[in-house]
Amino acid sequence: MPGRKVNLFIALPYFPIDSEKEYLLSRNYDKELNNVKQYWEYFYKQDAVLKTPDQFVNNFYKAGLWHTLVTADRDQETGMTYAKLSPAWYETLWPNCTMITAVSLDKRGHHAEAEDYLEPFLEWQGVREPPNMPGVTKKGFLCPPEKYCAIPWVSNHGHILWALCEHYRITKDSLWSDQITNTVLKACDWIIAQRKSTMTNDLGSGMLPGGTVSDDKGSGQYLCTDAQSYRGLRSAADFLKSTGHKRYEEIDKAATNYRNDIQKALYKSIEQTDSITLIDGQVIPYVPAEIHQTQPPVFNKYNFWPYINYVDVGPMHLVDCDVLESSGDIADWILKFESKYQITLLRNAISLTENWVKSIRLEGNVKAHLLHHGISTVEPFYVPRSTLFLENDRMGII
Repeated sequence: MPGRKVNLFIALPYFPIDSEKEYLLSRNYDKELNNVKQYWEYFYKQDAVLKTPDQFVNNFYKAGLWHTLVTADRDQETGMTYAKLSPAWYETLWPNCTMITAVSLDKRGHHAEAEDYLEPFLEWQGVREPPNMPGVTKKGFLCPPEKYCAIPWVSNHGHILWALCEHYRITKDSLWSDQITNTVLKACDWIIAQRKSTMTNDLGSGMLPGGTVSDDKGSGQYLCTDAQSYRGLRSAADFLKSTGHKRYEEIDKAATNYRNDIQKALYKSIEQTDSITLIDGQVIPYVPAEIHQTQPPVFNKYNFWPYINYVDVGPMHLVDCDVLESSGDIADWILKFESKYQITLLRNAISLTENWVKSIRLEGNVKAHLLHHGISTVEPFYVPRSTLFLENDRMGII
């Protein structure tokens, strides 16, 4: 009838649904909208409050909770929750990022959800071969199976170990302590055993053998991998001490020795590298991402992997994992290389045409940074320089 007002509701499912679930399409929109509002209001009422003079930081922090919770899926077969990077895009895990999201939930006060994110990794110990580490046992190695993790990294092991212990440090949950103790000990033994295999090496003595550091699947003794493994071992020692475990002193000594060995390898590798000239004319030592590198990688706009492997999984993780002091010369050299070398000039020209890289492109005249204001625009593992900025009370623009 002319002039008559009609309200039309169209139900568009996120995924196509089977006929037996057709009843879902008949749900009342207003009722479901109210349920969703109540759900998020509940979580934000429980959330730790962060207020700063910078509204960008405030909004970024608030959005982080939503991003963290909405990307998790509960498996109907196992009942476990898997914290994916991007459901409906990746449909898989990158464990280092999952660990940071879990720990972020703990720090915000959402301990039950954090534990849900961590629990599957207890089931996955020893199920997968360490990537690009021929002859190295998978016994004790922490990494999801291929079904849930498309591209494993060696650093997954240390990062998972750290997060398991960090959950206990924050919550002091005795049930969690009982649940993870054997897993933690096996993970420590794996690190200690692999370190022994390199003790006779001239360079890299006491570091892990070479393995995969990122999605490019190349193999090497990358400082990022050992930084994460050290932090895992140190966190395990602290966990065992707090629970009164008889192996505490042994693991504590192993962690201290590991840190010393990484530092020795780092100093020796820097001595073997060429000096570099920054775009402002300053000459500084080059700090390699992999200890056998003697020169910076060649950066060009058609191959972003050298950029990824230095900025995202590079030596700055040594600072984040407390292998290096944030106020020292080496940390400063790393930051200057990231911000004042030829790598800086590529930010507007870098090829952003493949899979996830395309998703971070900004339109118009805005620079297409992989890092924006020192914060990853893609995944939370790629923020190791925040420790340096915060501890030195400085603003970081990468």
